Amino acid sequence: MQALTLARLQRQNTAMKSEGTQSWTTGAVRESERFDYWREVVCETFVELDPRPLHQSRFYGEVEASRVGDFGIAQIAASAQKVVRSRREISRANNPCYFLNIQLEGSGLTAQGGRESVLVPSDMVLLDATRPFEMTFNDRFSQMSLTISDSVIGQLPPAAQDDLAGLFINRNLPEARLLKSYGSLMRDQGDVEDHMFADLMTKQLAGIFHHAVNRRRGLTLKQADHWGQKLLTTIKAAVRRDLGNAGHTPARTADKVGVSVRLLHQAFARNGETFGRWLLAERLDTARGVLADSHNAHQSIAEVAYALGFADQSHFGRAFKARFCQTPKQFRKAAFNA
Repeated sequence: MQALTLARLQRQNTAMKSEGTQSWTTGAVRESERFDYWREVVCETFVELDPRPLHQSRFYGEVEASRVGDFGIAQIAASAQKVVRSRREISRANNPCYFLNIQLEGSGLTAQGGRESVLVPSDMVLLDATRPFEMTFNDRFSQMSLTISDSVIGQLPPAAQDDLAGLFINRNLPEARLLKSYGSLMRDQGDVEDHMFADLMTKQLAGIFHHAVNRRRGLTLKQADHWGQKLLTTIKAAVRRDLGNAGHTPARTADKVGVSVRLLHQAFARNGETFGRWLLAERLDTARGVLADSHNAHQSIAEVAYALGFADQSHFGRAFKARFCQTPKQFRKAAFNA
């Protein structure tokens, strides 16, 4: 790296520090040095990371960070980039902590421990700093990141601790709304050694994370019966909003809604359905309506099939005939001649 030491980084930002908060920005750095500077900023603020720019265009990044007791709170806004924490970075500094990343603007893809999560504003994910992870932002974004020490995680049962890495928390869940409120409260609290406040946050966060883990694993049948129909309605609505997405799977849909795959399957099973059969029927019923509408006559049958998430026209044709006893072509002809 160029002669861009942490001491220089700190000197450059002395004028930007307010009481209780430290701020860094690439705005005051020469363009040729900006990303090296940014790398030092994120490593100093969080843990050893390997950020990589995704575009050659002018890079921009800023961080505002403070602490409340044992908690760190930071707000980040930056240009497109990929951030990697590999075993190499972990070996340099194995910091036993977690990061709760709350998406504020833009979107991002996070991967850890075989779990991939797409975050849009108010979604969040919990990352274990002792394990490799990746974050990808294809455009400008903003996040709030809460650094959580082992004192919080240590209050959870061992089985729950094992299930925290890469835990996605959907923005519509009560846990997400609570966690975002606590993050904002800590940010507004400023840089203080308020141990009573920090102890309270430790207990509250431990309880919320435990609840989030239990939700992901799946609720008991008695609990699930209580709100199973509401969950099924939520799942179906989420899929219908993006019915043409060919990548719908039980795992991705469960992750999007914020429940376990087992609970998703249970919700459909209570109605005597399966996710796969329901999704196919939903696409075929929608296709039937599109083909019957003369306003869509300009669309070919293949275009209708692809627009509704079918991988190929022949599969669509076979499934359509099995459900409606007519090929799509025969159905469309009959509908237009009726």
